[in-house]
Order: sequence, then C-alpha cells, then structure tokens
Amino acid sequence: MKLTEKQEKQLNERIRLNMDIQETELFGVQENSRMKLRREGRRAALLGAAMLLLYVLAVLFTNDVTVNTFGLSRVFEQLRQRTNDIVDLILGNTLSTGIHFFITQFTAPLLVGMALAASGACYQGLFHNPMASPTTLGITSGGMVGAAVYQLFFSNLSAATLVVNSYAGLSVAAAEMSILDRYVQQFFVMAGCFIVVLFVMLLAKIAGKGKIDTVALLLGGTVFTTTINSILSLALYIMTLTGYSSTLTDSIRGMLAGQFGSISSPTTLLVMSIPIVIPLIILLCMSNRLNVIAFGEEEATAMGVNVGWERLVMIILTTIITGTTVAFCGQISFVGLMVPQFARFVVGTDYKYLLPASTFLGGVIMLLAYVLYYTLGFAFSVGTYVNAVGSVVFLIFMIHYRRKGHADWT
Repeated sequence: MKLTEKQEKQLNERIRLNMDIQETELFGVQENSRMKLRREGRRAALLGAAMLLLYVLAVLFTNDVTVNTFGLSRVFEQLRQRTNDIVDLILGNTLSTGIHFFITQFTAPLLVGMALAASGACYQGLFHNPMASPTTLGITSGGMVGAAVYQLFFSNLSAATLVVNSYAGLSVAAAEMSILDRYVQQFFVMAGCFIVVLFVMLLAKIAGKGKIDTVALLLGGTVFTTTINSILSLALYIMTLTGYSSTLTDSIRGMLAGQFGSISSPTTLLVMSIPIVIPLIILLCMSNRLNVIAFGEEEATAMGVNVGWERLVMIILTTIITGTTVAFCGQISFVGLMVPQFARFVVGTDYKYLLPASTFLGGVIMLLAYVLYYTLGFAFSVGTYVNAVGSVVFLIFMIHYRRKGHADWT
C-alpha cells in the first residue's frame, strides 16, 4: 500500500523522534558511566591522599603515652625536634636524634599494609572468591616453616642477633652482623613461601587432570595453612615446656603474631621495599586484566586473554610481595582478607580503581594499628592491634552502607 505524502511525512517524523529518544538515553547511560568512573577515581585518590596525610601526622606527632613525662609540652617539644631533624636530614646536616629509625619504623607498616591489601584484592579477583587472601595458597604458612627451619637449625644466636630496644643498640648490633647474618632468614622464608605455593599448585593441577583447578587450589592452600599453623603452635608449646631457648621461642612467636622489630634501619627498609614496590607497581598496571579475568575463564579466553599465563604471573608477583612481608614482619592475616571488602564499599568492583583503593586503604589501616601499638608502649603484638582497628573500621563501613541501603544484611 502506497503512503500518501502526509502519512510518509508523519512516519519520518516518528522515526526521527524515536531516534532522538534512543540517542538521548544512550548519551545519558554513557554520561552516568563516565560520572561513576570519575567518582570512583576521585575516591581512590582521596584514600591515597589520606594515607600520605596520616603518615606525616604519625611521624610528627606519635608519642608513647606510657612514659612518666608524657604531656602536651612533650608532644610539642618532640614535634619541634622531629621537624628540625627532618630538615637536617634533607639538608645533610648532623642529626640530634635517631630520626632514621623513627621514619623507618612508620614507613614499614605503611608498605606492609599496602602490599597485603593489594595481594588480597588480586587473589579475590583471580579466584572469584571474596574470602580469598594472601594466606589462601599457604604462602604465609610456608614462610613460617622456612623461618622455623632457619631458627632451629641455622641461626646464630649471638649477642649481635638479639633484639634490642634502643636506637644505639640497634646500630651496634647491625654493625656487628654480616650480610648473611642480616638477611639469610629472609631467604629461608621466601624459599618456604615459593615451595608451598608450587606444592599447592601441583596438587591443584593433579586434581584438575593437567589443568589447575581453582577449587582445589583454594582448598589445598587453606588446609595446608591450618595444618602448618597448628604444628607450629604445638612445637612452640613443647619447646616452652622442655625449657628450650627463650630467645628462639620468642622469635618464632613474634613471627606468628607479626612484628616490625627487625626493620631497624633505612638499609633494611630499602631491602624490604624493593621486592614489594616493583611487583606492586606491575600488579597495579595489570588491574584491567583482573577485570577481564573476573568475567570468568571462558569469557576471558574468548576476549583473547591467556588466563593461565596471566594467573601464573599474578600469583608469582603476589607470592613475592607476601613472602617479603612475612620474611621481615611475620604473619599478619587480617589486612589482605578484609581491606578489599572495605574498598569495594568505597569504589565498587572495577579493579582499575579497586586495586589502588585497596592498596591505599591497607596502608591507612596498618598505619593506624602501628600508631596505636607505638602509643601504648609496644604492648601486645602488632597483629592484635591490626585485628582491633580492622574490626572497628569494618563495623563503621557496614553500618554506614546499611543506612544508605547498599547492604542486604540485617
């Protein structure tokens, strides 16, 4: 049927109007998407700025409240001394206090928190499991085995290797140590981490009949972690009952609880920083790959991503990062598991923003825990304060987002 000129004009007008509506809707969707990405990017940047601000405040103002002379005047006096020493440090002048030691002690937990949180976010994306963490593949347990083997059979428990509390004592002890004495335990820990990861991956490959099975990987790592921690706890109990060296048992117990006493100089901090910072930068550059892998193995393969190779690279990088933190600071488990959950509340599930947000938030929480640890005169262990600070932050996030209607728990 042939349309009249008037009908054809009306039809063309309706088609044009419909196309305008569709174009407007599409533009609105794209604009909302761009606004969302900008908002998530801003939130991640704000977390980074908050982390740096907290670090500066911690270095300048943190004081031990357990000392007899603590007061407001002491706070301002130490602020003046630290500010002058930082200026002298930059200018290369003679320092009046051990500001090197103080800056080192507050930089270490910042790096460790960033490393563990980034590793946890990466594992949760790789294995599509919000409960995955750096302990999932048994990395921390393998490191503890390596540390225990070194302490039992290879350590030199001379006076130079004992932990001392003063800056001068640490300087003397470090000067008396050889390079082997300083870092051989860290090599044992790293070796233990990689051996356990290879063992768990081999089991997962056998269970998957030549292909690494994700479920077997997670279960194998979890079982191995639980078993090793139980064995180490039993060994410590027996060693304590039989009157074994208190220095040895205290060292292993400190590794299990988490501590920063071994990072006592800028040189040690630098040695720890290199295997953390370089893999961490590479992981942040691979964040878009995690987005693709998070769709699922079949979808990622269809999009041209070699999932097996990408997963292997990320596991190696996270093993290096986590193994380094265990080697220098012992076992700290809460950060890698829960911080990525907090970061999801803030920036969503896009790993382009989730990975850096987790990294910065991990640094914030770990630094807050260490400030509390230092302020209360090094009472208890760092791990105790990490769990306390992390739990409080988690409750704040959950209550805040429940009130906004973003959570479905009751």
